[in-house]
Amino acid sequence: MITIICLTKSEGDDKNDTVYKLEKQAQKRGISFYKVSLGEAFVIDNDLFGDKITIHNFDGEGNKINIKPSETACIVRGGALTDIAGRGLTKSLEEAGMFMINRYVPMELCANKFTSSIALKKANINTPRTALSLIHISEPTRPRLISYAVFCLKK
Repeated sequence: MITIICLTKSEGDDKNDTVYKLEKQAQKRGISFYKVSLGEAFVIDNDLFGDKITIHNFDGEGNKINIKPSETACIVRGGALTDIAGRGLTKSLEEAGMFMINRYVPMELCANKFTSSIALKKANINTPRTALSLIHISEPTRPRLISYAVFCLKK
């Protein structure tokens, strides 16, 4: 039987939340589903070798799950790449041979619109004209004036 895990920063309690909907559909079908809380969950290198992987503190409450990569599908949500812990967990599960829905490298590429545009162009896929420009933003409402240089994509 297959197990589904979802790497997410979402609490998943809102009925409109994607993770909540995935969990309910898995329950209807009798499929084991685990919401893996990014920023809380972790793996230890010794747990990545062998036929099972242990994900510690998967729920943020100290619990762990033991799963077989060959019998598990991992859904990676966009929040997985926002910090080093999420990127590390995603990459570790992928390298352990788990079936990934949203693999690390394509997600990283797609997160940057400019590099996505370059990759599509190199693959001879027509895309709208894309340019990178620099704008300046100030925040006068702060106690000390803070300025940012922000790169924006123009299509």
